[in-house]
Amino acid sequence: MQIDPFEFARRQDGRHGDIVACEMRRMADLGWQVVQGSFDLRGGGAANGPWWIDLRATARVRTVCQRCLGELGVEVNADSRLELAASEAEADAADDDDVDRIDGSRPLDVATLVEDELILALPMVGRHESCEATVVPDRPDGPLGKALGAWTGRRLSQ
Repeated sequence: MQIDPFEFARRQDGRHGDIVACEMRRMADLGWQVVQGSFDLRGGGAANGPWWIDLRATARVRTVCQRCLGELGVEVNADSRLELAASEAEADAADDDDVDRIDGSRPLDVATLVEDELILALPMVGRHESCEATVVPDRPDGPLGKALGAWTGRRLSQ
């Protein structure tokens, strides 16, 4: 679904819905699978001031723990106010680092915007606070054993 950002903001329009996992391809490429999620998009502003779009998105995602290689579930929350700029150059040239600006001069794909903000809200490293068990390959010559041996630079013994 695409919106005209300035028209959306001027009308103080709103959209909400569920996040569709198959539309979150870049998250999947980064190793994060969306299990379930929803978003709420609201436009606002004033004729003599800046126009903006507020985005709130929540998603449950899965990945692999970087410590134990077990499954890791994470709740991701994005809450952003995106000020609309008249052009990409204007959005890039803004001096105020505390304000997130996007180009409002062209149609905006809602799914892409939601995915952008969720990616920014992901943790730097996906890992458990404390891992319950360490993954040990059942055979040193198996695929996991070979991969771990190559990664650590030593042969794993039984």
